[in-house]
Amino acid sequence: MGKVDVGPARKIKTNGNYAYIVNSGLSIFDISNPKIPFESAAISTPGDAQDVFISNKFAYIADGTNGLVIVDISNPKDPFTVGKLDVSGNALSVYSQGRYAYVGAGIRLIVTDVSNPQEPKKVSEIALSGAVKGLYAQDRYVYVACDDAGLVVIDMMDASNPKQVGTIDTAGRALAVKVAGKYAYVADEGNGLLVIDISNPQNLSQVGRFDTVSKAYDVYLEGSTAYVASGDRGLYILDISNPSNITRISLVDTPGNALSVCVQNKYVYITDETNGIVVVDISKPMQPKIVHDSPWINEIRFATF
Repeated sequence: MGKVDVGPARKIKTNGNYAYIVNSGLSIFDISNPKIPFESAAISTPGDAQDVFISNKFAYIADGTNGLVIVDISNPKDPFTVGKLDVSGNALSVYSQGRYAYVGAGIRLIVTDVSNPQEPKKVSEIALSGAVKGLYAQDRYVYVACDDAGLVVIDMMDASNPKQVGTIDTAGRALAVKVAGKYAYVADEGNGLLVIDISNPQNLSQVGRFDTVSKAYDVYLEGSTAYVASGDRGLYILDISNPSNITRISLVDTPGNALSVCVQNKYVYITDETNGIVVVDISKPMQPKIVHDSPWINEIRFATF
């Protein structure tokens, strides 16, 4: 047993009956009853965990100066670290697809072979013009939310030789990106939510925007709806059926600072920074209802290494 210092709730991913939250480590919450989530396990990481991606039975953690950490979550009640890779920088973001994990470390995008999670190996890297804050992979392309450099598209046809094929500068700071069809949706901090046409990666164009008033930190897509974590404004629920004319369905104010969002089975899970995890019932999208709001416990707790 060891101790883990619980920091602000930063990013969240859900998988089945569990939610995975990065603070200064990784906390795993049982959400089988969304109205009463509880922490079933926690694992300390040597660095300062910034992002997490769940794939199969593994959690991939961007662990700040500690690089990439791979955690076996086949039993979410008993997670354990199985692999680690030093990225020689500050790991801020991570996304896994197939045999590869993509890690944003400062302004570098690092391609890692994780086919053997116990021995992840660096395959290649590419330097970009801004910090790699958010990642999304689809087919041969990796879409990068590149901070003040906007949205960048990387061709990964040859993982050993990634190539930048497209970029579009945005008015804000690109912090997160999700892709649906021929559009990329970018949380552009103070500039709100942007819609970028990516049908031609070499000629990206902005086709839509929604002003979140406050900062847009993260976005999650489900069908014709976008969910945006918007800091002190809370959660925006948006109709994106017409990407060039996004309209607001509703807005839920959360007590803290909404930083990350994930949707599963008519519930939205939000990391609300020092306020911890907030769960919102969206069975009636025009009348969303907070069903769980429990302040984060900022103290030393025991966790499994």
